[in-house]
Amino acid sequence: MLRGLLNWVIALLIIPLLPVGALAQSTFGSITGTVTDPSSAVVPAAQVQVTNEGTGAIREVSTSAAGFFNVPNLDFGTYRLRVSAKGFKTFERGGLQVTANQIVDVPVQMSVGAAATIVEVQGSSPVITTEANDITGSVGHQAVEELPLVSRHTGDQGVYALTLFNTGVESVPSSSLAVVNGARLETGTLPTMDGNAVMAYFQGAGPVQPGEESVQEVKVETAVAPAEFATAGNIQVTSRSGTNQFHGGAFWNYNGNALNARNFFSSSVPFRVYNDFAASIGGPIKKDKLFFFFDYEGSREAANTVHTEDVPTAAMRQGNFTGVATIVDPSTGQPS
Repeated sequence: MLRGLLNWVIALLIIPLLPVGALAQSTFGSITGTVTDPSSAVVPAAQVQVTNEGTGAIREVSTSAAGFFNVPNLDFGTYRLRVSAKGFKTFERGGLQVTANQIVDVPVQMSVGAAATIVEVQGSSPVITTEANDITGSVGHQAVEELPLVSRHTGDQGVYALTLFNTGVESVPSSSLAVVNGARLETGTLPTMDGNAVMAYFQGAGPVQPGEESVQEVKVETAVAPAEFATAGNIQVTSRSGTNQFHGGAFWNYNGNALNARNFFSSSVPFRVYNDFAASIGGPIKKDKLFFFFDYEGSREAANTVHTEDVPTAAMRQGNFTGVATIVDPSTGQPS
C-alpha cells in the first residue's frame, strides 16, 4: 500500500511538468528550404542536419522528392545547417538565428564533388521572412539588457516598454501593457510567457511580467496574427535557458530622495528609498543533454507620497461662485 501511495505522489509531481500544447501558443521556430544541384534541379533524399550551436542539440531530416526540407519545433537560438548527398560536397551554414514563431528559409545549392569536402557558406539569417504574412517586431536579450528603460521595476512597464519600438503600439497611462493598433487593452492585447497566456484579472490580461534577467526575447504580433493567437495584438515573451557555456548576470538599481527633484506642490523632497536587484545563472548539467537556468528579482521600497486634491475656496463655502463657469442644475439643465 505504501508503495502504491508513493507511485501516486511521484505521478502528481511529474504531471505539472509535462508540456500541454493544446492550452498554449507555440514559441518554436523552424528552418526550411529547398536543396538543388548546380543546374537548379532538386536533390531528393539529401540528409539534412540542424544543430543548436548553444546546446549541441541535433535534429535530422531528409529532403522530399521535391528537394524540400522542414525542421520544425526549434527553440530560440542560433543554429548550424549541414546538408549532404551522394555525389555532392557537404554544404554547411552557421549563424542561423531562430526566434519565436519564425520560419527561416535557407535555399541550399549543392556543388558536385566528394562528400568529404565541405563547402561552408557565410551569411546571416534572412531579414525579411517570406514564409509567413504576419507583421512582427522583435527585441532580443542583448537589447533588453542595453536599451535604457525608465524603470527596471516589474511593477512599471518593465520589458513591455520595449514593445513601443513597433509601429502601431502605444503606451497607456497607469498600465504596464501597451495597446496594439487601438485594440481594447484587456481583451484585444494578450501577453504570453513561453506560449502561456498571462492573465492577472478575470476580465483579461494583467500587468504580471517576468524579471528582465530571465527574458530572451520580446516579440509583438501587430497585424495578421496566426490563427493560434486569440487576440488582434499579441506580446510574446520567451525566457532564457541554459547552454553548454556558463553564463549569468546581476544588477542593482537604487533610487532615493537625495537623487529626486522636489514636487511642485511640496515644500521638500518626499522621503524615498527604493532598491531593485536581480541575478541569474545558467549552464550545463550534462553537456549537450541537460541544462539549467535560474534567476531571481526583488524590490524593496519605503516612501512618502505627495497627494494633491481640489478643495473649495472660502468664498465657495459661503455660496459665492463668482469667476466660475455657470453652474447648471443637472436635473433641469438650467442655471442654478
